[in-house]
Amino acid sequence: MSDLVGESDFIAVLPHIIGYHPTNELWLVLAHGDDMVATLPCTLPLVPLDDQLSQQLLDVINRTGANQFVLVGYGPDNVVTPAFDALMRRLAPHLAMMAAYRVHDGRYYTFCGCPDACDTYTRGEPIPGESPAVARAVVEGWVAHPDRDAAHAYLTPVGGHERHAINYWALLTVLHMAADFLRPDNHDGTTVRPSVAVAVDDARARLAAAVRTYRDRSAHLDDKALNRLAFAVLVPPVFDEALALIGAAADTDRRHHTDTVDAHERLWLDIMRRTHASIAALPCVLYANAAMANGRAPLIPLMALDYAAAFDPTCAPAKTLYSTIERGITAREHVAALASRTVQQVRDAAGPARAEWMHAQAEKFVHVVGSFDRMDLLAAQRLTWKARKRPELPAAPDLRPPHLTA
Repeated sequence: MSDLVGESDFIAVLPHIIGYHPTNELWLVLAHGDDMVATLPCTLPLVPLDDQLSQQLLDVINRTGANQFVLVGYGPDNVVTPAFDALMRRLAPHLAMMAAYRVHDGRYYTFCGCPDACDTYTRGEPIPGESPAVARAVVEGWVAHPDRDAAHAYLTPVGGHERHAINYWALLTVLHMAADFLRPDNHDGTTVRPSVAVAVDDARARLAAAVRTYRDRSAHLDDKALNRLAFAVLVPPVFDEALALIGAAADTDRRHHTDTVDAHERLWLDIMRRTHASIAALPCVLYANAAMANGRAPLIPLMALDYAAAFDPTCAPAKTLYSTIERGITAREHVAALASRTVQQVRDAAGPARAEWMHAQAEKFVHVVGSFDRMDLLAAQRLTWKARKRPELPAAPDLRPPHLTA
């Protein structure tokens, strides 16, 4: 908040931090001095706070070192004001209140924290349509969707004919990856299987290259590269390395005021939306981690984790992060946890390559092949012809032994 000019800037930019323009919601913003340390949502009308919820709120306050708070309620006076009264009574013994604002129909009303609060409360002030803070947020990719449903739709994986085409590209990826292991390398036709170490090194290289690609906001991976990376993070050390890279980028951003973690957020959002459902859960988790590390309000990462659970109800990293967010972890705490291990430390902890690292990949290979149907091929052909970017779909690699292909 230290770089915001005034309260109108703060009100204008808050939806970009949240990810959408709230309706009938109350947001509690915790601060330490001029630094915003946490944003916590409540649905209106506010349910009476029980002792457990109050204790969770106090735990967040103690962990973040917050010493001030701001309340911003979105909705009519008869819904917002009772919620203000309830929260102010709970928080007053622990924190100093900076201000409380009600936002409704394009105007904001100041309840306190301003010398002319009474005057502002009676007539309200228009929310600025143009603001340097909002312009900066937009340039940095902080989208404020019209409402929560629109934010949810933004994260929704693509569907329809494009979904069928995605399934086809995933199948081709599986076949090409299998061909890498089965292609004969010797003149006599015998098969030389690449080691697990080679496969893991290739996955790590693909991860680093993809992050570099997404530093260009207009760039993205093609279908083949995207699916290869989605398969790559099924290898546990590669997934852990992706988390470490997110943490390192966010820590660098915090110390040097850069925006390198944005590339990670865009990368994993693209993959979670465009890859096969069988392998989309971990990209959802990585997007949620990157969004949290980038300072997004908790609801956006939680939406991504809901998708992860839908794709794979047994996904342990999704369950762990979900419970962590529910306990009220802040972006600063999350970055500190992710940055606690460097990429080299992750590799050292993993040790020598082991065959069991590839088991998850093999399992997903079976899922992708088993779920393929004729509609996937037809949809891929239709989209390819329509785009006229690829005159024909690439052929699947020939996996037959050499003596049958002569």
